[in-house]
Amino acid sequence: MVNTDTVAFVNGVIYTGFSPPRRVRGLAVVNGIVVYAGDPARAAGIVKGLGGDIVDLGGKVAIPGFVDAHLHLDSLGMSLRSADLRGVRSIAELRERIRRFLEQHPDTEVVFGRGWDQELFKEGRWPTRWDIDDVTGDRPAVLVRVCGHAALLNTRALVESGLIDVKSPLIMRREDGEPTGVVKEEFVQRAIEALGARRGLVKALEEGARYVAAHGVTEVGFVSCNLDSLNAVMELWRRGKLPIRVRLYLEPEAFRRCSSCLAPGFGDGLLRVTGLKVIVDGSLGARTAWLSEPYADDPSTRGSLLWSYEELKEVAMLAFERGFQLAIHAIGDATLDIVLRLYRELGVSQGDRARVEHASVARPEQIAEMAKIGAVAVVQPHFVITDWWVVRRVGKGRVTWVYPFRTMVRRGVRLALSTDAPVEPVDPFETLYAAVTRGINEGIELGRITPNETLEVHEALDAYTRGSAYALRDPMAGSLEPGHYADLVVLSADPLATEPTKLRDIEVVETYVGGRRVYP
Repeated sequence: MVNTDTVAFVNGVIYTGFSPPRRVRGLAVVNGIVVYAGDPARAAGIVKGLGGDIVDLGGKVAIPGFVDAHLHLDSLGMSLRSADLRGVRSIAELRERIRRFLEQHPDTEVVFGRGWDQELFKEGRWPTRWDIDDVTGDRPAVLVRVCGHAALLNTRALVESGLIDVKSPLIMRREDGEPTGVVKEEFVQRAIEALGARRGLVKALEEGARYVAAHGVTEVGFVSCNLDSLNAVMELWRRGKLPIRVRLYLEPEAFRRCSSCLAPGFGDGLLRVTGLKVIVDGSLGARTAWLSEPYADDPSTRGSLLWSYEELKEVAMLAFERGFQLAIHAIGDATLDIVLRLYRELGVSQGDRARVEHASVARPEQIAEMAKIGAVAVVQPHFVITDWWVVRRVGKGRVTWVYPFRTMVRRGVRLALSTDAPVEPVDPFETLYAAVTRGINEGIELGRITPNETLEVHEALDAYTRGSAYALRDPMAGSLEPGHYADLVVLSADPLATEPTKLRDIEVVETYVGGRRVYP
């Protein structure tokens, strides 16, 4: 176990970066910072003179640690201790997953689960509370859809959360007016908070951070961080229990209450307050992403706009003037119009690194404007595979606007890769695979229609390290060149020498943050 931050890594195939790829065989690290990259004998000599450790990589490949620019560390930690509903193919299977979970966790007070997608159900419909009331019994249950923008509540949860009597188009109802148990957008979080499903948050955050480290991710953008999570992650930081670097993007209420006492940049190399995250529309899966034209598979709706422009501009201007980075969720192209208008009116420039989260549906002229103002596209390539139904959702007339990664790079938009975990798997090699194949091998229709939007492996690696560090305003991350954090991951194979179809077979052997081993 390396427990010092002055260490030499020698006799390895060490990539210091990917734009262009550069390899060395030795690194010298002093106080957690790379001070030399090159000859292994010289690296060892530097460190020996300072009494540090030597790590012999034995020919293994090491690369800069992955930087996940957009995930939900609290939800990820909670999901690790909840019912896994990913890949469920029917309502009967959903019930069986819950039943097995409760058999294994009989003392569960609130049933929390995540990952279902009604598009996979053989019944061809949304689930309802009546589908799960008997299997969940007298416990409240909150089962969050894979996207996080919708959830199924059982009857007990609807009553205890007070949502059973709320009138809103975001609470689905039968023709007779009875709520079905499916709630969307802000009501998902209201239900979770009302039912106390966030208990044990400090422990959940620690488990989430260690899970991330085990997958070779050394720094994350923790988005939509609320007050409870802010207090919990700061508790971990104070205890010295954070194994990775965390950059915080506060949700609007936490920002309003804390921005006067937490300046941007508050913290240190491990934990830092960075920006404001605002969710302006929903998801394509829930048909709540706001489109400029109606959904092709449901012409009755264009989605949902969750903020008025005036309210959005008020909070964004306050954050911008105080030096907080803006990170605004825009999945639909109509929402992207609003975000770009906002950024124009605020006068953002490249140095501000204003972020667009997701940019899932982006028209060519919008991509050109993003490049012009220096907006960073924080994208999630695995959406291409998970959203296998997206061509049906938006229609073939708009399909070339969906997840246009290569077009963004070609037009000069800075790209940062991420997972939105727990929406998508934390595993970076799942993300890399999706970015370079677009799911063609899985028969994904979008990939077949838009093969020109794939990235090369070295481009995806660069966007997942240097690009994501850029998005987090962290000049010391994403590279192993001198002057950068000694955050690296040792791999079972060289991703640049691996066939794209085999990328998911690569395993993380060790993870180091600031020269210290944090996994295993």
